[in-house]
Amino acid sequence: MVIYPPFTLIADTISYDALANQVTAQGQAEVHSPKGDFYADVIKYDLTKQTGYLERAHGTAAKVFYFHADALTVDQQGTQHLQNSGVTACAKPHPDFEIRARDMVISPDHRYVARRMSLYFGGRRLITIPRLRGQLGPTEEEQNHIPLLVGLSDFDGVYLGTRYAYPLTRDTDLVLLGRIGTSRQVRGELALMRPIAIPHFNGGVLSLRLTTKDDGQNRTLVRDPNEDLRLKQLTVSRVPVLELNMHPIKLGGKWNGSQVKMGFGAGRYLEDPTGVTHNRARVWATLDSPSARLGDLRLSGGLGLEGATYGKGQNRTVVGGLLTLESRPNAKEYFSISLLHRNEHGTTPFLFDRTLATNELRTTVEVPISRGDRWRLGWGHHFDLDTQQTLDYSFTLVYKQDCLSYGLTYDAVDHSFGLGLALNALGGLSRNKPRLIGQ
Repeated sequence: MVIYPPFTLIADTISYDALANQVTAQGQAEVHSPKGDFYADVIKYDLTKQTGYLERAHGTAAKVFYFHADALTVDQQGTQHLQNSGVTACAKPHPDFEIRARDMVISPDHRYVARRMSLYFGGRRLITIPRLRGQLGPTEEEQNHIPLLVGLSDFDGVYLGTRYAYPLTRDTDLVLLGRIGTSRQVRGELALMRPIAIPHFNGGVLSLRLTTKDDGQNRTLVRDPNEDLRLKQLTVSRVPVLELNMHPIKLGGKWNGSQVKMGFGAGRYLEDPTGVTHNRARVWATLDSPSARLGDLRLSGGLGLEGATYGKGQNRTVVGGLLTLESRPNAKEYFSISLLHRNEHGTTPFLFDRTLATNELRTTVEVPISRGDRWRLGWGHHFDLDTQQTLDYSFTLVYKQDCLSYGLTYDAVDHSFGLGLALNALGGLSRNKPRLIGQ
């Protein structure tokens, strides 16, 4: 056994080259580190460069994903190169879901590029794609857009929906979101997305989005002097919109653990059924704090600023703040309480763009309702503290397998149903966190 913090190496035979500062382990070799647990027939590791090579390897990556590969190399940046590999979020030997690839490259932020990739469900190959790019870990986009397979709503009737990303080139993805229902409404989005490098920044993602009839109903309430009326038919189309979303900038010093997010967007928007069509440009930035531990609870906060212009003297500024208290994300009985404040100045021609709930309280609860934690019940509630009115509440019934979860959601305000499917490694079906700044 060799201990070189934070790494531990175990094997039948271990040799050390002092001149090259390299270790070679053979026979039931194991490496345990903060980046994961690795097992192989042969392990070679450069202690100076912190690079490694594993032959006939398997184990866990980032303590989240399980893998096996004929060969695995790790470079100085922490990028993993796998040959003839399989990656899954399932712990059992015969996983329900697995990605197999002839060659796969996984970056430290869990983004991957796979060549000759096959998708397996229940041990059966569903499809083989020459090249695919994506992300194994949870992203904000995935957390807020769980792919609905089938649902029922007043707007669509019974509908089918999906999300698919296809790499057009080495750096450009084509993302397609689609939904069609018995009401014969076709809704969806076509987006070209490309990472770009920006001097003095971490870079970002540039996207060109063409959207038809995106949901707007959960972002607005129309207030009448006598009553509040939710516009169930409110939709937003982008025809088109160019957006730039910067990668998070991690801060140091007394702000250590905090991060800044920034973005910009400009294009033409069409809102139905109001019929408002207008140009819209917006720039936004948020500051997110790290979670502070309060026993078994976590406390985090954020600040946000957004500015938008619509031409003809119409401008709008939104200042927001968010404070969230939640249990541990992996707790069996999960809950979160968020206090959301937004203060709006100026005017906007759109309904979807208005901030009408200045102070909002959001509550999410998810608890097991069966032994073994297979069945779970989730509940979400949005409450306007100023008017003392409920903005939205929903219930989600989740059936959780080893690495897949199925969820049935009922929205009590819209009287709609939705059926969802998600990888457990991509977050829960009922734990979507509030956005500090709107769409």
